[in-house]
Amino acid sequence: MKRILILALLTIHCSLFTLHCIAQGQKKVTVITKDSLKGVDYIDDDWKYMNGDDSAMAQSGYDDSKWKDAKSILFFRDNKMPKFNGIAWFRFHFIADSTITGRPLALMLTHLGASEIYLDGKLIKSYGKIKGTDSSIYYDPEQLPFIFTVPEPGNHVFAVRYANYNAEKNYRFYKESFGGFKMYIGETDEIIYHKDIRSIFMTLVLMLLIGFFFAFSLLHLFMYFHYKSLRSNLYFSIFMFSLAAGFIIAFICFAGHNPSFEMASFLFINPVFIIACLSLSGFINELFNKKKWRFKLIVAFGILITILRFCNLPFFGELTIGLVITVSIEAVFSVIYAIIKRVKGARIIGTGILFF
Repeated sequence: MKRILILALLTIHCSLFTLHCIAQGQKKVTVITKDSLKGVDYIDDDWKYMNGDDSAMAQSGYDDSKWKDAKSILFFRDNKMPKFNGIAWFRFHFIADSTITGRPLALMLTHLGASEIYLDGKLIKSYGKIKGTDSSIYYDPEQLPFIFTVPEPGNHVFAVRYANYNAEKNYRFYKESFGGFKMYIGETDEIIYHKDIRSIFMTLVLMLLIGFFFAFSLLHLFMYFHYKSLRSNLYFSIFMFSLAAGFIIAFICFAGHNPSFEMASFLFINPVFIIACLSLSGFINELFNKKKWRFKLIVAFGILITILRFCNLPFFGELTIGLVITVSIEAVFSVIYAIIKRVKGARIIGTGILFF
């Protein structure tokens, strides 16, 4: 009896251990139903990742059990991300519920490279052209929806062939950490509505801000031409123009589809911030400070940051943030001090600056 009991316990232990091992080895599979697609769903986790290029990796029956688990975004600053060598395959397993099969669904992507999207081995969409290190054509879809259907319920797999041979250069030179892609899935009506609302809102807001700051820039530039003795108008004109330029760059990055042009435009974000800080400091010192030593120090600091940026030396981003904070503190205390001392025009001008 004792031997039978010991044998039974050993059998139960081995069975539990076997079930545990099986459970650990199983892939986590996402179930997609009609209810789970309410709104726009961002597919980020649960991707299988492998460097290299092999057309067989698109097939639904391909064995990817030994692939690495990764997020599709491939942030270079995240040390937990696998090393990206310029071209790789991503696979996302999911179970389609009968409520979504045969219905028009939509996918949206955004990336800085080129991609081919497969559903169960069938190519359903491509962006750009993957032709090798020097010949690939990159295209940023900017969340442009495309429609597809899942033919039947059950197990399915998205396979994405993705190439971005400039990813490491973008990170080193432009400090752009985003090396992979983002994918969104949803019902067609919801996806198109989301895209339309996003486009309308961003375009309206950015165009209004660009027009507003550019108009103020021209107005104060004409005022400076009329009264050249008031250099504060020139500084304020440059300040307004730099803000308009910043929003122009934001619009290019939002609406553009050429990653190289987006990266080149983004390169000027740092100088635009620096010019905005220097011109604001010049405006404040011209109005409220007789001694200009603070302004000279800030100009020298701004020139140093610009040199660090274009020489691609470290810490220019942190120094830019420090410059913004320094100029903001200088503006606030200079305005408050001028209002307390009842400097002429300080209350009217200072209220606007403090509100800004």
